[in-house]
Amino acid sequence: MRGFICVLGFMLVMVAWPAQAVVLFEDQFDSSLDTSKWDQVRSTGSGSGYVYGTGSTVTESGGVLTVSQAATDNGGGVVTKPIDIADEGVVTVTMRSYVRYHNTNFSGQSILLGDDGHFLNRIFHSRYNSLNAFYLDYPSSSYPSVPPTWNNWIIGTLTHDPASGESTYKYLFDGTETALISHTNYGPGVVVDDNIRLMLLSWGWFTGHYTSYGYVIVEQDLVGDVPLPAPLALLVIGAVGLVRRAR
Repeated sequence: MRGFICVLGFMLVMVAWPAQAVVLFEDQFDSSLDTSKWDQVRSTGSGSGYVYGTGSTVTESGGVLTVSQAATDNGGGVVTKPIDIADEGVVTVTMRSYVRYHNTNFSGQSILLGDDGHFLNRIFHSRYNSLNAFYLDYPSSSYPSVPPTWNNWIIGTLTHDPASGESTYKYLFDGTETALISHTNYGPGVVVDDNIRLMLLSWGWFTGHYTSYGYVIVEQDLVGDVPLPAPLALLVIGAVGLVRRAR
């Protein structure tokens, strides 16, 4: 009796799919403050600008979260629980917001924090003395800014690239989008974060300032080698040959 053994070879094709936005965090503010997603902070106006604890005030009702400066140097604020991110892929924060200042000493903030609390970048909604703009990173004419929109709902987009350190900002109001501004706080590879947090504050002198939010969404563009589904995989099958002859 003669026979043979065939060796079959298989190759599974790996495909790098285009970047896909994956939602890492979302809150539509449809009930009361979700303490599984948020911690409260107090807006102090000194030092880092905040401390953990309950300030005056944070409210949520009717699909809107409102962060108010209702007590001097003791305003309300919120910060997300840690949001895990990948080392590569642009992180995008989209916020529908309504910003109101009560006097010309206001500097509300939307802050991206790294995993040890360092500032990755910030948006300052500043109506402070001669300043009247939305600034990226710091309220100063030396930093990039866009013209402000006060007392109206806008949709802002803040991005951060963990690989390069670059952040960008723009917002949409009444069908018109501002120019895109960008700023880099650190160079590639200097800071590597496993997670981020988003903090929302409405600090200003005295009281009466507030920022309302209709929703907050955090996404990251993820790219990776993904195996094709089995029916579509390319299989290379070869009969290597006669390995052994049996009698």
